[in-house]
Amino acid sequence: MPRFPEPVVYLATLGSMTAAALVVIALIILSAGDESVDNRAATVRAVVAEQNIAAGTEISEDMVKVIQVPEDQLVPGAFIEPSK
Repeated sequence: MPRFPEPVVYLATLGSMTAAALVVIALIILSAGDESVDNRAATVRAVVAEQNIAAGTEISEDMVKVIQVPEDQLVPGAFIEPSK
């Protein structure tokens, strides 16, 4: 059996590992985008802090933002509308 120069073996191994990593990344990306429409429709509004807010600080509307969260992850008593 002919002996390959070491750099060729290292490059072939590196190329194979890179190709395998790209396949894994592609599968992860494709499976993440595979959410059903029902799951996306089951979201609700929630108010969250847009910055760090010190304890005792009066919270103003510019310190928070409204995001969409899965309905089953909404904390009981969470605000769904920023109010003054």
